[in-house]
Amino acid sequence: MDRAYIRGVLTDIMTTKFSIDNSLLVEENFDIMLTGKTLCFDYIMMLYLLLEIEVTFDVCIEKDSLKGYRFSTINKIVDLIYELKHQMV
Repeated sequence: MDRAYIRGVLTDIMTTKFSIDNSLLVEENFDIMLTGKTLCFDYIMMLYLLLEIEVTFDVCIEKDSLKGYRFSTINKIVDLIYELKHQMV
């Protein structure tokens, strides 16, 4: 499972489960904060996103994995999922 595949699944989750406009899910927005003015995630959406990721990717995101804003942008979340999936191998 590579980062491009993870990014594609993640953006699919964001469009289907959270009704994020697909036009916002472009590379130039992959490093902006999800809670910022562009994507407008609130804390409840962030929690549901975390749970959806755990189910979809069959990973467990521990609280230590959230330190240092590792769950704040699309690219950081992709990196986190990639690391978790490769720890399991």
